[in-house]
Amino acid sequence: MVFRTGISQKNSLGISGGSDKARYYVGAAYDDIKGTIIGSEFKRYSLNSNFDANLSNRVTLSNSFIVSSTKSDRAQTGDIHAGDQRGIISAAQAYSPLSLIGQVWYNDFNGILKGSDDPYTLATKFKDQENVINILENLSLKWNILKGLDVKVSGGAQYVNDERNMYYPITTQRGYDMGSGAAFAGKNESMYFINENTATYHTELHKQT
Repeated sequence: MVFRTGISQKNSLGISGGSDKARYYVGAAYDDIKGTIIGSEFKRYSLNSNFDANLSNRVTLSNSFIVSSTKSDRAQTGDIHAGDQRGIISAAQAYSPLSLIGQVWYNDFNGILKGSDDPYTLATKFKDQENVINILENLSLKWNILKGLDVKVSGGAQYVNDERNMYYPITTQRGYDMGSGAAFAGKNESMYFINENTATYHTELHKQT
């Protein structure tokens, strides 16, 4: 009841070209994965590009850019919060096959479905969604100052936006124990910067005999 055949697909398209002085690549991809546990899914959209150019006989410019957006619908395969009931897989191993799948209790006053602890309810009613946006940019400049001496200046920046939302409706055991369902929401934004400067000297020494 809680397992299915997993399916994944990946679609991508890329374009590249250039000349002796400049080269480029632009690519896009789409991933769609349906997990082996019902309700578990993952989608990703991504775009990336690379560009290299010889500004002169001594100066080279390189740039790379990547942006991706992912959406995950997670199954509770383990304990998310302290004291939670077992995850779907371990619960399925221990749950009696003689019990009614989707078993519920009714409130005599208003007929609302009350908490069920079977793994099928946990797989179909519990929601755990995460959305992540990731942007990465890198730029470098290489200068051949003298014969054998190269100086390279590079810098990069990365931005990450991560949002996660979980919801236990009253039809689940945890939602019922909390009174009228339970919801959790979180968001994290991060920005990173990096700079690297290097000088490389190359020469050949010959020993005379």
